[in-house]
Amino acid sequence: MNAKYILDNEFTSINKDFCLYPLVKTVSTKTIHKPLDMFGLVFVSEGLLTIESNGYTNELKKGTMYYSTPGSELRLSSSNNTLEGYFLSLSPIFIESLQQYGINADKELYQGCEKYDLNNDLNLRIKHLFTIMQDEVMNSKGLFRKEIITNLVSALCLYIMSEYLESNNSALKSDSIHASARVKNLSNNFVKLVKQYSSEYRQVSFYADKLCISPKYLYFSVKSTTGITPNEWINRIVIHNAKKLLQKSDNTIKEVSYTLNFSNPSFFGKYFKRLVGVSPADYQRKIFFIDNQIQEKIELR
Repeated sequence: MNAKYILDNEFTSINKDFCLYPLVKTVSTKTIHKPLDMFGLVFVSEGLLTIESNGYTNELKKGTMYYSTPGSELRLSSSNNTLEGYFLSLSPIFIESLQQYGINADKELYQGCEKYDLNNDLNLRIKHLFTIMQDEVMNSKGLFRKEIITNLVSALCLYIMSEYLESNNSALKSDSIHASARVKNLSNNFVKLVKQYSSEYRQVSFYADKLCISPKYLYFSVKSTTGITPNEWINRIVIHNAKKLLQKSDNTIKEVSYTLNFSNPSFFGKYFKRLVGVSPADYQRKIFFIDNQIQEKIELR
């Protein structure tokens, strides 16, 4: 579904891959979308905002950012008259386009944690970026409007990634995270938990809570010991389970999607194709075709 149906507020967009929504004063509790098939980025520059996503509630205050990945269910609400901020909605295609600027946002920005607390300087910088972004979106006569906006989003990602990595580098060094036996145990326990719960829970924060650590610490623990981020582990295991189910001829795509707790077969199909490169139906046909060929060769012997 198009992202413009997420909020009741006015929206500004350049195409279906990019939408920007100003959050001003109050936000209705009817601000719901199930599920959002876009990457979402919420920024609060003033006031308070409550976000409910996939069973978790986060309170966003001044200088806080929150992200959501495709498939998240969102409810935004605020009765605070001082609320100021933005909701930025980006399609997976737009996220991929940032790679030409050397930014792999899907693997770097959207992995470590769901909420970022910004310092005052960064809060002002990002607020300024969003203001310019909104002006450019409204400037329908701009010849290079899309290119300018893409660069502004790139700058936004770089600001967040820089702050996020710098704030954790010192902690990594002081704790000797790479040599820590505890870190290795955490990584091993994380993978075990993903194998156990990934059909129901695909949020990094769920596993961090289970391990009694922060999402940031889980990210660096798993990435430093395995070379793979927590979200990549979750996706790999979910896809592994999906393939095993699809390889059984009596399983329909609808049954597989609900077995893995996807909200609907359509979203499961998009998720599977984004990570595997082919649709579940094409994958299943390919498997059955190979099985039939093997069976024919056996019968000919």
